[in-house]
Amino acid sequence: MIRCLPEEIQGKIRSGVAIPSLQQCVEELILNSIDAGATCVGVRIDMEAFKVQVIDNGSGMTVEDMERVGTRYHTSKCSCIEDLENLKCYGFRGEALASIVSLATCCYTEVQLHTDGVCLLIN
Repeated sequence: MIRCLPEEIQGKIRSGVAIPSLQQCVEELILNSIDAGATCVGVRIDMEAFKVQVIDNGSGMTVEDMERVGTRYHTSKCSCIEDLENLKCYGFRGEALASIVSLATCCYTEVQLHTDGVCLLIN
């Protein structure tokens, strides 16, 4: 479940994540796929339209998580200060996806939930 990090954790991990390039954007999206348990990740880049599409077979997320994804300091990977010492994932701050969303003119996210599809469009 994606939830907001407590303020004490936000202060300790604040990093001002910046996404300075298309390469960094793609890297962050791939790492997010890996954190979701993906064993297959596909990336499509349209250089003329400056669009990035990442498709993976990761675990997906719930409808509730779709409402929070891309919101700064919201993460499913860390919920208390002790979690910072035992992290086994690439992302945990809730900043990379938020930075990508803030740069995007439009984000379209489709998540497969067992047999149901869930979509979110962020303008």
